[in-house]
Amino acid sequence: MNRHVDLPALEALAKDSRIWRFAHDILGESLVLWRTNVFLGNPVLPWHEDRHAGLFAGDAFSISLMLAIEDSPPDNCVVFARGSHRLSIEQKESRFGIEARRQAFGNLRYSGHVEAKSCEFVPLKAGELIVFHPELMHASSGHVNGLAEVSAERMSIVFRVTTPDAKLQDEAFVHGPGDENTVLLTIRSTP
Repeated sequence: MNRHVDLPALEALAKDSRIWRFAHDILGESLVLWRTNVFLGNPVLPWHEDRHAGLFAGDAFSISLMLAIEDSPPDNCVVFARGSHRLSIEQKESRFGIEARRQAFGNLRYSGHVEAKSCEFVPLKAGELIVFHPELMHASSGHVNGLAEVSAERMSIVFRVTTPDAKLQDEAFVHGPGDENTVLLTIRSTP
């Protein structure tokens, strides 16, 4: 987590304006990168959201950008529950037959099974980027398909981005190699 602090290649990638083009369209000119996560794709990652509500003081909007480092096979790719970002937690539970489990300072997770017909499977190619809403339910396709083993692992980097006016709580920085002054990275659009 937060390896953009101590890995020069990841810091350079985090400063690459090509990654931020879509984030600027959503959040505006000034952005704050508050976390990076390097994932070796968990093929059975359960349904969850990246709202991180417990890490922000007050209302804040944070989006996630996932960059594929290598191709993700169909049996180990990201899966989104279609339209879930437009639903309340209660509506998600009712529509998809799942149960929300709130976690202190973390993502909102769900237990239960979402039918594949309600899902969008997204097998990214290396270098492809996907931007998603913090309340969009997503999982790994192995979880949806009930697979114990998959054909290949996948690696990706996820950037967590918000605006400069967002106030992060100290708990947002407990897992990084640096302190809160070194983890945050301000990103501005370039002409």
